Amino acid sequence: KEEVVVRQEVLDAVDPLSSGVHLKDGEKISVLNLMHCVMIYSSGYAANVLADYISEGNIPDFVEKMNQKAKDLGCENTNFANPDGMYDENQYSTAFDMYLMADYAIKNPIFCNIVSKSEYRCFGDERDPIITTNIMMDKKRGGIYYCPYVKGIKTGFLDKAGRCLVSYAENAGVNYISVVMGGPTQTSDGEPIKGNMAMLDTKNIYDWVYENLQFKKIYPRDLPLTEVDLEYVWN
Repeated sequence: KEEVVVRQEVLDAVDPLSSGVHLKDGEKISVLNLMHCVMIYSSGYAANVLADYISEGNIPDFVEKMNQKAKDLGCENTNFANPDGMYDENQYSTAFDMYLMADYAIKNPIFCNIVSKSEYRCFGDERDPIITTNIMMDKKRGGIYYCPYVKGIKTGFLDKAGRCLVSYAENAGVNYISVVMGGPTQTSDGEPIKGNMAMLDTKNIYDWVYENLQFKKIYPRDLPLTEVDLEYVWN
C-alpha cells in the first residue's frame, strides 16, 4: 500500500526510447503497482521511479546495490549500469547469470504473482490495463507463441542484445527455467524476421523437454545397495 509520488526530474532521467508505462509528474502510485509496471510491461519509467524512491534520491547507489546482489547470488559475469535496462556499454550479463537471478526471484511469491499475470489494472479504469510482453503465457493474445507450461517471467529487447526471454515453466509438478538471449531480428541477408525467435526457441525447448524427459526411480528408497563391515562400533 506504500505510495510514491512521481517526480518529473526522475522521469527526465530515463532514456526517451524506453518502453512501457509512461508515468505522470505528481501522480501517486503504490510500490506494488510500480513493480507491476516494470515486470509486466517493461516500464523504464517505473524502474527509475522505484530506484529513486528506494535509494532516497541516489540512483547510482541503487545500481551499486543491484551489482552487490548479483555478486551475492554468484553472478560472475554481470554488471549493471542503470535500473531501466537501456543500453550501456558497461551493462552486461550472461545466460547463466540470468538463470541464477531468475532461480532466486521465483522463490519469492510476490514476484511470481506479478510475472504470471497477462494483464493488470494499475490505474483503475482511468487508463487501459497493462498487458504482458510475455505473450507465451497469454492464451488470448499468444497465437503461435502460446505455451501452456509457461508461467512467467520476462522479455527483453535492444538492438544490440536481440530478442531475449527468461521464463519458467510448470507441468505435472516438474519445473524448468529457460534463458534465451540474442534472438535475431533479421536474416544473414538483412531481411527482417517478423517472428520472435526467442519465444519460438523457448516453446520448442519446453515442448521437447516435457515430451522426452522424466524422472525415473532407479532403486526404492529402502533397498540396500551393499553392506559394509564396520569395526570398533557397538549395537
